[in-house]
This record gives sequence, structure tokens and C-alpha cells, in this order.
Amino acid sequence: MSERRNAPKYRIQVSDDDVTWNDVYTATAAPANFKDIISLNEKVRGRYVRLYIDEHLANSEGVNWNTVSVYELELYNGEIPEAPKTAAEVAASLKVTAPTEDATVLKMPSVPEGFEISFIGADYEEVIDYDMNIHKPLVDTKVVVNFEVKKGDEKATSPAFEIIVPGQYEVEGNVKPTVIPELREWAGKTGNFEISNNSRIVLNPTSAEELRETAETFANDYKDIVGNDIEVVVSDAPQAGDFYLSLTSNYPELREEGYYMDIDDVLSVEGNDASAIFLSTRSILQILKQNGTFIEKGLVRDYPQYDVRGFMLDVGRKPISLDFLYEVMQNMSWYKLNDFQIHLNDNYIWLHDDYPTDALENAYSGFRLESNDVGENGLRLTSEDMYYTKEEFGNFIDDSKLYGVNIVPEIDSPGHSLAFTKVHPEYAYGNGQGENAAMLNVNDEKVVDYIKSIFSEYMDGENPVFRNSTVHIGTDEFYGGKEEYRAYTDKMLRFIKEEKGSNVRVWGSLSNKNGSTPVYSDGVEMNIWNSGWANAQAMYDQGYDLINTEDSYLYLVPGANYYYNYLNHSWLYNNWEVNTFSNGVTIPEGSPQMNGGMFALWNDMIDNKANGIVEYDIFDRILPGMQVLSEKMWGEADDKTYNEFVEVADEVGVAPNTNPRFEVESETEKVMEYDFNKFENNTVEDKSENGYDSTEINNASVSDGVLELEGGNSYIKTGINNMGPNYSVSFSVKRDENSDDSEQILFESSKGTFKAVQAGTGKLGFSREGYDYSFDYELPKGEWVDITVVGKLNKTEIYVNGEYVEQILEEGSNIKYTTFVFPLEKIGSESKAFKGQVDNLVITNEAVITDETVIDSTNFT
Repeated sequence: MSERRNAPKYRIQVSDDDVTWNDVYTATAAPANFKDIISLNEKVRGRYVRLYIDEHLANSEGVNWNTVSVYELELYNGEIPEAPKTAAEVAASLKVTAPTEDATVLKMPSVPEGFEISFIGADYEEVIDYDMNIHKPLVDTKVVVNFEVKKGDEKATSPAFEIIVPGQYEVEGNVKPTVIPELREWAGKTGNFEISNNSRIVLNPTSAEELRETAETFANDYKDIVGNDIEVVVSDAPQAGDFYLSLTSNYPELREEGYYMDIDDVLSVEGNDASAIFLSTRSILQILKQNGTFIEKGLVRDYPQYDVRGFMLDVGRKPISLDFLYEVMQNMSWYKLNDFQIHLNDNYIWLHDDYPTDALENAYSGFRLESNDVGENGLRLTSEDMYYTKEEFGNFIDDSKLYGVNIVPEIDSPGHSLAFTKVHPEYAYGNGQGENAAMLNVNDEKVVDYIKSIFSEYMDGENPVFRNSTVHIGTDEFYGGKEEYRAYTDKMLRFIKEEKGSNVRVWGSLSNKNGSTPVYSDGVEMNIWNSGWANAQAMYDQGYDLINTEDSYLYLVPGANYYYNYLNHSWLYNNWEVNTFSNGVTIPEGSPQMNGGMFALWNDMIDNKANGIVEYDIFDRILPGMQVLSEKMWGEADDKTYNEFVEVADEVGVAPNTNPRFEVESETEKVMEYDFNKFENNTVEDKSENGYDSTEINNASVSDGVLELEGGNSYIKTGINNMGPNYSVSFSVKRDENSDDSEQILFESSKGTFKAVQAGTGKLGFSREGYDYSFDYELPKGEWVDITVVGKLNKTEIYVNGEYVEQILEEGSNIKYTTFVFPLEKIGSESKAFKGQVDNLVITNEAVITDETVIDSTNFT
């Protein structure tokens, strides 16, 4: 046995006296294997034996070295005894027979006597199910299968075997339409399905009640994409140009999310569940968004590779509006992502450095749900800056189910628990200072009962808040003892699973917190976020259902300079696999324990490290992640190159009836223009081509071509609510001679305010999502001033009379993002309006820099 096969000429020699040597075997070529077995034609007697190398190759096996390395030489009298095979050796040598045209069951590979073999699964159980039944695909389809081999207590997993399952049709006819994620199976016909003003959404009478909400949502989104209303009717007689939706039991193998679509003169969809029909409408609308009025005729059999295809958003550290959660959820659904994990509580991370003794009093923490919990110190658990009522969050869970998205609420403990210890400081770990302030004393049964009571508040009753949801108990990054952590985690998992009857999820930490205390794993889902905290193979062997959430590839922390600011989308598309982890572990694709994957956005940069990131910035980071990872988790991502994929992603864009970028429709670059010269019937005319006239006036007046605001509650409502980057907003203002120095608002909406007088500084500025910005200019009184606000991603600039105005930053400030969705709903305010005059308001959809000496910082990070 050798380390390199680099001896093309060698001899085996025998001697009785170590002087005279006789050749008994001569080789004229290098060994084919590292283990070279030589059988002699007849027995040879001798006292000595040697290997004699006549010639060697220095450059061999990727190494250039003038040696031959032989590490073992064995002699046997007779046949070489066969060593007992291991389960791993048998698994590695399995032979899998590809199914024939008429096969209905995949044949189980044979194993030697004394071994057992079982089927782990196929990556697409819609083609080969766990009983090895074959469900014939539309066309020849690649499927990956794995087996497990056992011998006594020893077991091993086979390599992944790729097999081709023969399809029903040849690949011909129309080319598969492009959608994200790609359609799994397609058999093309010829010609196109055409929509018209007479097209209808027709519900099969047998399933009309179950599909009514799906159909109505489809109709609303159809109007947004196509521009036409479409009628929803109940009938069993669809006509050409109609969409015919049915629940069926004809395709049980397609499970909950898969659907069968026949695109002909009528487009017919069948599925086992309303969520499958809803997902089919996402494909339909994506095609229409690209094609306009037609869809290529063909057959579709579409289904996901992985059951969990998700995204996690940290709302505990940064207040995130419920409106934004809806926008994210609907865009996840648009790309067939089905799992939205919402991290509901957390706190500032750097307690040891910044709050070594006063974290309980001064460090930021958040708990985003309405709660009954009040501490003896009078503090409420519910965050004061922003929270969701129980009714709102419960409705959000219900609404998301219509879109095929499961909301997974996460209440994190025993680490990340400053929100709890602020209300109950007696429950803090150790001395309750520094990092200990954000950890719970898990050895105290009162603490365990307390956290159980928090979950019970949302899981009990006839219509609980966390209804029909997987519930996440957190448990990451606890720095206390291992056994106490394991005992606490076991108690909480059993509480949610056994006492509350809910599916339960947990952050993987048991490799870091290894120990002897058993931790419940039956049906428990685990986010594998870091191999040091939870080794995927070990967790798989312990029975956990895995969700690949690895920080090394899938974590976003905006503007932090650790983890990703934007995911590496091209690398993920070309290289990432859901079942492969960064430490080299690969879990069988078809195993029911390989649940899927998820990327995550953490809002670490708050409190002393707050950097100005807002919801607009967050969406800019997560949309391309949704697009790429939906492609990777639904299917193979092998239909298109990455550049081709990006082109489709740009066309498909955001979901219908969402506007996360606050885009405003406009016929020209000029979006709106108010010169206040035409004011009739209490309405200011928009002089652009868009007709965004004002809609309401309150305690304000227009005379001599000027808007007069009176301070306090004084405003006009425009025809636009908000406008996101890129934009330029120009206007003239004259501050009243008698106005005071209190805060004064020029523009206002629910997204923020633009201020003539910023509170605390008296300067021009704006405020949004908890951040106040000031610019180094104070409006003079009694003097007309021209102001231009230029809005871009990451950067907002202000110009006064054509001159650039610097932003004012406090010493040590970490603020570097100033993205501003411009509030246009009101000129003025309901409470703190500007006192003075406004004229010549012009809004364009270009971020115009009027001072050429200013460097464009749009792409700065």
C-alpha cells in the first residue's frame, strides 16, 4: 500500500541469504490503486522478500518529489482474507438502478447478508415519495436519493445518487416561461393563452368557498399587474381566456404547496390546498408582468424542494412598523418563500463595554407585543416606542396564511433578555450587571414559570394570538452554565410542544452547550446558525429538524462592518446549497430532517452604535436575498446563468399592491408642481401632467399665489403621501417675522417629517423612525429662501439658495445612513406646522445635484 502511485517499473524479489535475489513478479506500469494486490501463479519459498523500484516518477498525485512512499507490505499464504465490511463501506458501494419507463416503484439496492438498508428519501418526494413510489413527472427529471445502511448499532448514509426518472412527454413545443423561482416541470404545447377584457377567474363549484379569498386577492393583484378589473365567478364551464381554479384529490403527491396547471385556451389550476392555488397565481402574474397579455401554452407541475423557505427579521432591537411587515410578507409570497420568523425581543449587544453597571437602567431593549406583564417597579414589558397589539399581530398571522406564508413568532430567552430583566431585575443572571443583565437566572424555577407565562399569554384561549403557528423559543447565545442551559431548553421545548400542542423551533446551541442533560428533540425544528454553536451533523444525529441559517453566508447586519451589509448574491446563486454547511457537513437532501433554509437580518446597530438604517434600507437589502434564495430553495437554479437571473428579477420586481420603495407614478420626470396660482374649490392645482391636486385644506390659506401656514394645526393635503429615492424636492419658504423657535414642520406623513425648525437645534432638518437630523442652516425670519432636498439611497442632501448645506453630527456619532422617504401627505402639520409662507413646490423623480463640487455619495457604504 502506497501514498503515491508513481513507480511504473518495479519488481518483487525473494532471497534465501539476502545476497542473491530472484524476481518473482515484474511490473511494467504504475499501480492502478493505492492498494496494489499481487497474486503469484505458484507458491514461492524464501527467507527474505523485497520491493525493488526500477523507475519512479517525481511528479505524481499533485506532488513533485523524488521519492516513492510505500507504507505497508503484506505477505499471505494463499488467498488474501476479506476483511469484514463496515456499514460505511457497504453504503459507499451501493448500486442504484435507474427506473424504467413503466416503473412505478424505485428498486431498493441489495446489501450483503447481515446488513439492513432503508430509504432516506428523494430531494423531490413529489416524484419519488418516502415509500419509493414513483409519480411520473411531465418530462425526464433528475432526482437525488439517499439510503441508510445498518449493521447492528452501526449505521451509515450512502452518497447522493442522481437518477433520471422518465417523463410522460418529450421536451418540445413552447419554451418554459421564466418566473422566480423557476417552474419545476414544464411540457410545452404550441400557441398562447390570451387574456382579454372578458377574462374571468372561475371557481370550480366544489371548492368555491375555500378558494374565494384566494380568488379575490388574485383579482386585486391581477388589476395591479394588468391594469384591468377581472370578475370572480362560480361555474363549471370556463371559457377561453378564463382562469379556472379547483381543489382536487387527483394529485396527492403534490402535497400542500404543489399544483398542476394546464395552460390552453383556458388556464386551469388544480391543487390539494388553497395555499397551492395561491402560489400558482404568483407564477401566473409574474408571467403576465413580463409578457403583457399572454402566457405560453403548456403543462406545469410545480412544487418545492424544501418545506421551509424563510427569512428572519429582528424587530426586537429596531422598531419595525406593522405596515412594513405586511410589505415583506407579501413580497416573500411573491417569490414563494413561506416562513417569516419574527424576532420579537432583544437588546443592545455591547453591554459589557458601554453599560457595565447600568444596563438595566439605560441600555436599549425592546419587546414588540402588547403584554399584560408589569413589574413591581411599575415598568411594563411592552415597548413604549412601538409595539403590535394582540389583535393586530393575530390578524397578521391570519392574513399571512392566505398568502401561503407562516408567521413564526420568536420570544428569545434566556439570553437576549434585557426586556424581561428590566421589568423583573430579580430574575437577572449572576450580579445582573454587564452581559449578565441580559441573561435570565435559569436555575430559578420562578424564572422558568415566568417565561412560560409570557408564552401562555399569546397561546391560550379560544382564539390565541399565536394561532396555528410554529413558535420559536430563542435560546441562542446564553453564556451561563451548560447543564443549566440544557435543562432550561428542555423544559421550554416540552412546554411548547407537549403542553401547548404547538410546533416548536429553537436556535442551535447544543454543540457549544454540550453536556449530559438530555434535551428534547422529537419534531423540534432547529436553526443551524453557526457550526461552533451547533454542528449540523450532530444535531441531525440527535433527531432535530434542520434549517440552514448559517451566519457565514446568510446573516445581514446593515452597516455593521461584520457579517454582510448585502448578501453575496452571485456566490449564493452559483454555489450555496441548502443541505451543505460551512464546516463541510452535508445532510441528505431528501431527509425529512432537512427542512430548508433561511436568511436573517439583525438590527444590531442601535443605541450607542445607531447608524441611521431605516425600513427602506432594510428592504433594499432583503429583496435580492429573497429572489436568489427562493430560487435555491424551491428548485435547482439551473435554468439560467446568474446574469440572466438578475434580468428576470429586475422585471419581476416587487409584489403587486405593495410599494416598499414608495415609488410614485409619473408621466414625466416632473412628478408634481404647485405654484399656488390656481386655487379653486379649496384645491391647489398640480401643474404637472399627473393631476396630483391637493385634496384638503385645514387652517391654511392660499392667496396671491402663495400658501400661508399658521403654525400648530395647519396644512393642505397633497395628492401624494410619500416619495422614496431618487427624488428632488424644491420649494421656496418665508418664515414669519413673529414665529418662535419651537419645532416647526414643513412636510408631514406617517413616514416622517421635514422641518423648518428642528427641535433642539433650531436648524433645517428631518425626522424619521426615531432619528432626528439637523443641517447647518437656520431659516431667517421675513426672508424668502429657496430650498432643494435631494434624496438618494443612503444619502439625503439639502441645498439653500443653490449652496450645499452640511449635516450636523454630534461628536462620536455613528450615523452614516440618511435615506429619507420624503413625506408629502401634508404641507404643514396636524400639530406643529411651520408658521410662514410656501411657494413654487416642484418634485422630480431624479436626484439632481445642483452643486457640482459635491461628490455623489449614492454608493458610499
